[in-house]
Amino acid sequence: MVDTIARHKSDSAVIAALASVGAADAPVVGGKGANLGVLTAGCLPVPTGFVVTAAAYLDALDRAGSREELRAGTAESRDFSDEQISEFAARARKRVREAGVPDGLADSIRG
Repeated sequence: MVDTIARHKSDSAVIAALASVGAADAPVVGGKGANLGVLTAGCLPVPTGFVVTAAAYLDALDRAGSREELRAGTAESRDFSDEQISEFAARARKRVREAGVPDGLADSIRG
């Protein structure tokens, strides 16, 4: 159903209009994006918008060198105490923010 997609010229990361996604697109756009698409299709009051796909998100993490660090920390966190989980979550949020938005994705978002 993802038919109105903007693809980067340099890679496979994409964005998709909420109006173009549905439940079947959850693996591509994530559960929240897919559900917003379903709500949009149901004529519920959802602002016009877009979703950054999982591929675009993972690409940003890869470019920043954060993906493997986050993956390893997530695997280790299974044995963490509540306090350690909170500390790891804070570090993970910081790494995701620091990853930034790659230029190609930013260009796609700006349209």
